[in-house]
Amino acid sequence: MEAQAKSNSRNRSEESVTHALEVGSHLHSITEAISYIDERAQQIASATEEQTHVSHDINKSLHNINDVAAQTADNIRQSVAAGESMSRMAAELKALISRFRL
Repeated sequence: MEAQAKSNSRNRSEESVTHALEVGSHLHSITEAISYIDERAQQIASATEEQTHVSHDINKSLHNINDVAAQTADNIRQSVAAGESMSRMAAELKALISRFRL
């Protein structure tokens, strides 16, 4: 009976060691998975930060384009006004010249 108790005890000890090794292996797998997730989260955070910078740059460029477009529109209005003024002056000059016939 004592031999059987020792055998049972040894078997249980071996089973406990086997289970402990399996648990250790599972914990190692979980640790690796957590490390992988952490790396991916850091990559996502880095990519998000980079995209934020790019978005700010695009926004700044769009504002610059808008400013240039507004300046161009102002220049066109000034050119139209100058053209109309020149047209009036040409008409006045023509009228003045028509008075001086030889």
